[in-house]
Amino acid sequence: MPLGLQTNFLDLIDQAVSALDTACSSPATYSQVQRLTTLLTTLLYYHHTARKAVPLTPLQQTAAELQRYKDDLKSRSNRSEHVTIKSFSKLSQNAQNLIGSMLALETREMLDDFSHLDLSKKSQFEALKRAVDRAQDQVAQSQGRPPLEYLDQFCKDITEFARDDLKIDVKVRNHHKGEPVTDFEHMLVIGFRIVDTAISYHGIVKRYHKAIKR
Repeated sequence: MPLGLQTNFLDLIDQAVSALDTACSSPATYSQVQRLTTLLTTLLYYHHTARKAVPLTPLQQTAAELQRYKDDLKSRSNRSEHVTIKSFSKLSQNAQNLIGSMLALETREMLDDFSHLDLSKKSQFEALKRAVDRAQDQVAQSQGRPPLEYLDQFCKDITEFARDDLKIDVKVRNHHKGEPVTDFEHMLVIGFRIVDTAISYHGIVKRYHKAIKR
């Protein structure tokens, strides 16, 4: 496993165990941690095996760029520093054009260029975030979602684990901010992030409900 992938996966495992501890209202037991990490490791194994030697398509590359850009938006504390020309310029032309077109939709064509943004204004910063969300959704719809049976199985297994072992709420809902709220939703999102870093929370909710019905 490449070092970058290993580090990222360990970070996800740490986040998942933290959510598990919160769900248990105390440190989770060894068997509970083992069960959760086994589910996530199994998911990673099947995903890695399925993708081995398969190059990313242009759409997948754009999707990955958009997710990194979205993460950058969230990583800074000051709106005026959230996104710089430098970070935006690192995106491919496809990603830049897509964000620009979505920004025009969000602002009713008052803004369609990153350089016209005044990030010190909360309304414009929020419009940019929504534009990135829209861009992600459009890419996701364009590339479609492959029928990943192992992801469907993960959804069912983690639901059973949370419901029967942890005795916690396993309802998965869309939320206003487009982020997970409950401990179960957090654990579920981490699993999906292993498979697809670019999928939005709305996409996860939709995919989850389809998976558990199959």
